[in-house]
Parts: sequence; C-alpha cells; structure tokens
Amino acid sequence: MANKRPPASFRRDLTIQGFCRKHRIGRSTYYDLQKRDLGPEELRIGRVVRITPEADDEWVKRMRAQASGSVPKFAPKHQARGKEDDGADKAPKRAGSRKPHHHAHYW
Repeated sequence: MANKRPPASFRRDLTIQGFCRKHRIGRSTYYDLQKRDLGPEELRIGRVVRITPEADDEWVKRMRAQASGSVPKFAPKHQARGKEDDGADKAPKRAGSRKPHHHAHYW
C-alpha cells in the first residue's frame, strides 16, 4: 500500500485557514493584508496554498517591527487601492438624512 501522507515538511506548512486560526485573524483580514503586500509569502502549488514556517516567522517579525514603529503603518483601504482621499467623492452629510429607528412596542 502506498504512503499517501505528505512529507513532514509539507505537514508543518499552514493552510490559509490554519494561519488565520494561529494568528487569530479573519480570512478577510488575511486577504486584505495580502492585497496590501503585508501578508505572508505564499507557496502555491496549483490551487493549493501553503504558508511555510519560515514565511510565517518572517511575517511575525515584520508585524512586530511595524507595531514598534520602525516600519510605516499601512494606508487605509481606500488609499491602498490607489484612490486619493480628498473628500470630493463624498456627499456632505445632511441633518436628518438617516432613517429613523422604528421599534415595535408590544404592551
């Protein structure tokens, strides 16, 4: 019978879900970090994505450096997508423009 277990080095690699679980972040945060080039290096084999222990360690070091202030913090989402935030694309807020909260009262 053939051994179907992957090599030990591959078993230590993390899936995206495993990486998120380990670092207690959501998948959307993971993908947001990747979009901003702040995520861990990914090992892609076809449709399989893995994060090696070395890439995980390197990512932790970068995040710690960023938290200590030695690396600039990443820009807000709208700036990360190449949009300038001059406020011109937003309509001014008007008083009373929000819908009122309707609560059903049963008594």
